Amino acid sequence: MDPSTHYASGYLLTKIGQLTSARFAERLETLGIRPKHFGLLLAVNSMPPGPQTALGQALGVVPSAIVTMLDDLEERNAVARVADPTSRRSFVIELTAVGRELLNDAARLGDEVDAELLGSLDMDARAALQRTLERVATQNGLIAAAK
Repeated sequence: MDPSTHYASGYLLTKIGQLTSARFAERLETLGIRPKHFGLLLAVNSMPPGPQTALGQALGVVPSAIVTMLDDLEERNAVARVADPTSRRSFVIELTAVGRELLNDAARLGDEVDAELLGSLDMDARAALQRTLERVATQNGLIAAAK
């Protein structure tokens, strides 16, 4: 293929990802959080209550970074460290009502960014793109397979 008229999928995904990340981060600032906090809220919401080490492993984040992010969210009452009933030395991380509201608000902002970026696509094309991206992400171990 002629490189002057054809862009590799990886290049396009990178450019679109950069644009999406920048716009989403800008929107999240209005809530006082960053994309890393949104990712942590998503993980806490989607995983069974467990220790912060499990969250770090799921997100691919080092323990010290998880502690800092949890401290940020705990300060906002978005998450709670609750004593683990199976271990006196550990805590289970739970999403609070404030955290659920923050997650919902952040997800709404993400939907707004999606609507801006995908505005030229009809609903069928958007759904097809979503299914394709989920399949590629699942195939590469980036997300869990849909239930």
